[in-house]
Amino acid sequence: MATWLPEVDATAAEPLYRQIAEQAAAQIQDGRLPAGTRLPAARTLARRLQINPVTAVTAYRHLARQGLVVSRVGRGTHVAGAFGAGEGDGRFPLATLKRIMNGVLERDGEAAFAVADGLGHEPLRAAIRRYLEAQGIAAAGADVAVFSGAQQGLSVLVRLLVQRDDWVLVERPTYPGILRLLQGVGARVEAVDVGPAGMAPQAVERLFRTRPFRLAYVMPVYQNPTGVAYDGASKRRLLALCREHGVLLLEDDARSELDYGRGRQASLRALAKRDEAQQVLYLKSFSHLLLPGFRLGFCLAPERLLPALRQAKAEADLFTSSFFQRVLAQFLEEGALAAWVRDLEERERRNFKRALAAARRWLSPLGVRWIEPAGGDTLWCQLPAGVAPLRFLSLAQAAGAPVLGGAEFAADGAVADHFRLSFGGLAPAAWEQVLAAVAAAVTLARQS
Repeated sequence: MATWLPEVDATAAEPLYRQIAEQAAAQIQDGRLPAGTRLPAARTLARRLQINPVTAVTAYRHLARQGLVVSRVGRGTHVAGAFGAGEGDGRFPLATLKRIMNGVLERDGEAAFAVADGLGHEPLRAAIRRYLEAQGIAAAGADVAVFSGAQQGLSVLVRLLVQRDDWVLVERPTYPGILRLLQGVGARVEAVDVGPAGMAPQAVERLFRTRPFRLAYVMPVYQNPTGVAYDGASKRRLLALCREHGVLLLEDDARSELDYGRGRQASLRALAKRDEAQQVLYLKSFSHLLLPGFRLGFCLAPERLLPALRQAKAEADLFTSSFFQRVLAQFLEEGALAAWVRDLEERERRNFKRALAAARRWLSPLGVRWIEPAGGDTLWCQLPAGVAPLRFLSLAQAAGAPVLGGAEFAADGAVADHFRLSFGGLAPAAWEQVLAAVAAAVTLARQS
């Protein structure tokens, strides 16, 4: 299907490469891009969409890391299969998901595609509530709203909770998508640096005493991009400060189920006392645990916010895929997610340790430093003195390395000499190649 062409929106909060990759992933998974389909060459795609060729290359590399496409020199980029590169690679619970999908179709027939309630398919919402309780998160006084991925949830919540000129606290560095969303609604943003234990509570308290903050957005478990896990004292103090100052706390959690070697990390919502819990909105995606293209996430929100949340969700998206909601509900009910996470955790921990060891061999001798991550699949690196950040990025991205510049992760340019390096989904040999490219880019950028 060489004529495949995604639609991109340069004004949207989501990066262009993700827009391309997610559209391709969706069409691969529903069969519109069958196994073996050759995708347009990256330069051809870039020309047709009028985007930077690096963006197209990054999109294809993102798909390749998910196992959805295979790229070979001289042969181009082809769809690897309806669910990825081989069902025996073990990266996704494909056999279980396929069995459940078939079972849902046999059980529900056409009803599997019926429009669900605006807050989500009720059996799924009930399954998520039980899942949260198993994670130590009591849902009393709160309920679940389902979204087409955490990104949609984040967008809906920001537009619902934040008005022009409201003050919002974020981490520095932070997820670039939140910065674009906050800029879009005209919010005023303050940031607190993330250290090895998270944001310093003293710095948060100073800001809370000087300005009427509406919202704080944090990723306390395996923070993106640093991989830091807040320590218990910092999490508890942050909860108390938000309660004391009436600040809503939006917790974005992707991987708290996984232990990368330091023990499983509790979410803020799990630690919150009853009165503190009423200030917390807990946002979670299943993409990192299941298929990236599954596009299902949820928010556990105080009950007082649910009517407005239902309306805001309806304005953003009439409904989230009923079929995938039913599949996920069954997946949770069978205990398949818990079983899968146990297998995934072992692999992720092994890959995490191996990736860090390789990074130390390649980058530490060059003076590249990073905050030691507690988990996740990214390194937040600082370039050594004398290396021009823009020159380095140009060289590294031209070599195909999954690198994003620090300027993307802060609104004030304070971390422009940093970069995020992602090893998620890369085989050891591929990660070594990435590190070699990054090391070469550091060396050349220092010389020029």
